Order: sequence, then structure tokens, then C-alpha cells
Amino acid sequence: MRHLFMKIQVITTLIGFFLLNSLVLAEGAGAGLDLAKKVYYREDGNDSVAFGKMVLIEKGHKPRERVTTTYTQEKQLGEVKTLIRFSAPANVKHTSLLGMDTPDGNNNQWLFLPALGKVRKISSERKGGRFVGSDVYYEDMQDRHPDRDSHKLLGTKTIKGATCQMLESVPKPDDNSHYSKKLSCIHLKTLLPLNVDFYIDDQLVKSWQTVKMKKIQGYWTIIESLITDAKSSHQTRLITKNITYDQNLSDALFSRQVLEDPGAEKNFFRAAE
Repeated sequence: MRHLFMKIQVITTLIGFFLLNSLVLAEGAGAGLDLAKKVYYREDGNDSVAFGKMVLIEKGHKPRERVTTTYTQEKQLGEVKTLIRFSAPANVKHTSLLGMDTPDGNNNQWLFLPALGKVRKISSERKGGRFVGSDVYYEDMQDRHPDRDSHKLLGTKTIKGATCQMLESVPKPDDNSHYSKKLSCIHLKTLLPLNVDFYIDDQLVKSWQTVKMKKIQGYWTIIESLITDAKSSHQTRLITKNITYDQNLSDALFSRQVLEDPGAEKNFFRAAE
């Protein structure tokens, strides 16, 4: 009888342990999703117009600079439209990308190549393709809803004197993300990532870090960031020289017609001014 009592006691203890452990994991997952949603829904204006440059850095070569103009619009939560246009140098001039993300998680992208005079839709198989030879993948420019991943908090970390919360995000089984995992260090004051590590099959493929951030028109904004390829050490520096929020941009700006017409967006921007 004593042995039976001890057996029941052990089983009861184990059940209690597993229930407590499951509760802790569930709370951790819930807190992770909560933080991911706070980052996703943080205030960043109804639209924006940004002028900047992309710098490609490769050891033994002179840095290559590309001048960019980026237009964004969010009509409702999760409905994000983006138009990126290159104006220099000559080999990428007028190359443009149009992205449309919907609240249900659909992401569509179209690339205009002036040399071919045609538009190509970016297929899901090309999510891991490099945008104009940079360390930015097509998937990186999509608006990814937090419900598409499982999130978990992994404690805090200090980067250059700033404390941030580590957040692990793993795509759900039915998602076709190019990545197997992302580790983000979220600055809780601004809800901006100070660093993001990207993994494929548990191997680090690249790191993205915030170099400079600034509050503009009441919105915390990353004005300089650096992406480093883990294997080749090739880097891409993204610099925002000027950005203006809430310009009341027209829906018509984010269209295939404008995508294929270099310079057409300037008419919409002037009208917004």
C-alpha cells in the first residue's frame, strides 16, 4: 500500500510539473505574440515619402551607391502598399518594385526592369532572391503579420548601452517563409528592432542592425541600418536622407501603370505637397 501511495504521489507531482511547465510556456508564447503585435501595430503614419540611398559594400571593392525613393501607404491595419524607385546610377535607374500586402496575409510584388521594358511578378519561390544584388531579400520587404509565426520571449540583451527584449519568431508549419527562424532584439521604448538575426535550417544567414534612429513628426524612424551576410560578409547599408509622413498620397500612385512609368509618381507627390 505504501508503494502504491508513493507511486501515486510521484505521478501527481509529475503531472503538476508538466502542467506548470506548459502554463509557463503558454504564458511565454502569449507574451511573445503580444510583443510581436505591438511592434507590428506601432504608430508609423498613414503614408510616407522617403529619399535615401543603398550602399553595397564588398571587401576589396569600392562601395556602390544607389539612390532611392520609397513611397508607402497603409489604408487599414495590414493593408500596406510600397513603391520603390531607383534614380541612380545608370545601370539601375528606373528599376522599381511595387508591393501590396493585404490584411489576410497575402503578399504580392512586381518588379519593373527598364532594360527589358516589362514587369515581372515575384513568385513565392523567389522570396529568398536578392533585390538588385543587395543583401535585402524580397521577403524582407513584405509586411509580415505576426499571426503567421510562433513567438517566444528569450530574455533581455544590451546592445550599445540600450536594453532590448529578445524575441524568437518561427514560421508556422503551413507558412512558406524563406527563413526557418528570426531572432529580434526589440527596443521596448521605441518598439523598433535594434538587431535581427535571420536563420535558414538553424544556420545564421545574415544579421540586420539599426545604426541610427530618430523621432520624426512624432514617429520613431530607423534612418540608417546595416545588413551583413554571414557567409560572405557582404554588406548593404540603407540610409534615409529625408522622410516625410502623412502626405495624403493617392491610391493611384501604387499601381502597375505608375510602376511602368518612371517619374510618374512625382505628379502624385507634388499634388500631395
